[in-house]
Amino acid sequence: MGNVKWFLLCSFFLFLSCPGLVQAPPAKPGSGIPIAPGSNDSSNVLNDPNALYPGHPNDPNDPNNLNNPNQKNLPITLPSDRQWGLIRCDKDSWTWENFNQQFKNFLSTSSDPARMNWWLKCDFNDERFKDWKGGVFIKGKTAFQRGKFNPESQSQSLAPSANSYLEIHLVDHLGKTVIKPIKMSIDELSSSINGNNISLLFKDSKGEVTLEGNISKSLKINDWTISGKATFINYVSYTGNSRQKYGGFLGYFEIPACSFLDCDRQQLSSPRGL
Repeated sequence: MGNVKWFLLCSFFLFLSCPGLVQAPPAKPGSGIPIAPGSNDSSNVLNDPNALYPGHPNDPNDPNNLNNPNQKNLPITLPSDRQWGLIRCDKDSWTWENFNQQFKNFLSTSSDPARMNWWLKCDFNDERFKDWKGGVFIKGKTAFQRGKFNPESQSQSLAPSANSYLEIHLVDHLGKTVIKPIKMSIDELSSSINGNNISLLFKDSKGEVTLEGNISKSLKINDWTISGKATFINYVSYTGNSRQKYGGFLGYFEIPACSFLDCDRQQLSSPRGL
């Protein structure tokens, strides 16, 4: 009888440990973009004075540091877990310096940007950053007041419903969480989808983020994605001074369309090659 109880107990723990069963998914935004050990660290590094800036001679994660133990190439793609998308930069029109400064400005609702000593990976094509971890990851859900989204339709006109939301997750280049995930609710009156063009405005008590772009078939994942520009407006400043509020361009975003939008999957052609 004791052996039977032991077998049942072991089976229960094995069940809990199997992916996709009881336990929550891995606490990382997709295996396609590796994140360093410690990414589950709940400590807030928003104002960590000991954070190492890119190029710091003692930074073991700096790709120019010959002592860097991790020289593997990162995949240049969306996270393999399709519930996640990325906000990125590029070296031509929006550099990693611009990107990082603007995200620090974005978080100025709670703290001084000059005291934020973290760095975010945003250019996944630049070899200088191939060994960096983390990035700016987004996910969420957009439902509609009537009907569902069909990416193959050019004539649809959809109004999002009030229970739609956006989450923004910031993980620094060392794999540490910069700040607790930011969750914003949609502004129904200022959001719409017409054909394959989207304009989605999300708000919280401190500010707003707008995602504007279009839906197209991505060769990277052979499926429909939403891509475009992310912008923001802050309502408040950490100083309480209304003249120091920030706003402007954040970066280029891309996310699998039917992970973010409530899709009419029965009308979709099955993506090939997955």
